[in-house]
Formats: sequence, structure tokens, C-alpha cells
Amino acid sequence: TATFIGTPAPTLQWQRQPSGSGTWSNLTNAGNYSGVTTGTLTVSATTRGMVGDQFRCVATNVFNTVFSYGGILTVNYGPTFDLPLANISMPAGWPTAFISPGITCSLPVTLQWQRLPASGGDWATLTDGGAYSGVTTGGLSIIPVTAAMNGDQFRLVATCSFGTATSSTGTLTVTSTYPI
Repeated sequence: TATFIGTPAPTLQWQRQPSGSGTWSNLTNAGNYSGVTTGTLTVSATTRGMVGDQFRCVATNVFNTVFSYGGILTVNYGPTFDLPLANISMPAGWPTAFISPGITCSLPVTLQWQRLPASGGDWATLTDGGAYSGVTTGGLSIIPVTAAMNGDQFRLVATCSFGTATSSTGTLTVTSTYPI
């Protein structure tokens, strides 16, 4: 919102400068924008690509043109995973780790690894201890892999105040020999 006073009354025009750009462009009442020639600009259906964009209002009358300060757009969004979680094949007795496939979020996230046993049951939240460590980090270590873990599935849950996302599952295949 911007307020300008002048005689004669100024015309208003909102402008946008994309993040990383040095160029301001006039907006039109289309797509994500409405109110582009009023004192209140509405930006709807924001996207992650708009993070850091600046908006300002230009007021013009026959005597002068003035610019408001640029306001920086912040877009808050919940976590998403950048890639699927990889499957792992490892011989019994060896160490291994599931590594987070990359998380994108506008705020800090909390992480929690979960396991679905191949023998049946439900997804269970893992705790540090026994064969597992790093259960609230981006890397779940399993030391050692046991034959009983063959076919177990693992996933990572990321949570922030804007939502929760669950990674794809990664399956642990326990072999009798080291994979080449």
C-alpha cells in the first residue's frame, strides 16, 4: 500500500524489479497482479521464483514524479524434497547411510527418519541407538547392516511451520557379498 498527496492528484503505477535484476518494469492488471494503478497492489498466487522481488509505486502529476521505497516480497512455503531417496544394497555387517535428497523450504525444518520393516507393520519413528544414528539429521547411519533389515524401507519427514513433507522411500537390500 502506498499513499501520495499532490495537486493535481497524481496517477499511480506499480512496478516490479525481479530479484537479481536492476530493471523496474510497469505491472499490468493480469496474472498475479491487480490494483496496479491504485494505492494498493495485490500479488496473488506467489511462487518460489518470486522470492526477493521488489515492488514500488510511482506517483506522477504535471509537476513531479516520485517513487515509493521498494518493498521486498517474502514467499513462505513448506518443505519439498529435490530428488527421490536412493535405494541401497549393502552386505550384512557393513555400515551404510541414507542421505537426504535435498530439502527446499523457506524456513528452518526439523527432520525425522522413519522405518517400515519388510516383515510388516507400520512406519515407525527411529531413535538414535542400536544400529541407528543421525535420526534427526539429513543422514541416517546404519551400523552395522543386519540380514534382518533386508527389504526394510526408510523415509525422511521434514516439518516447518508451513507444512510437512515426506521423502520417497529408499529400500535397503542386504546382500551376502559387497556390491561392485
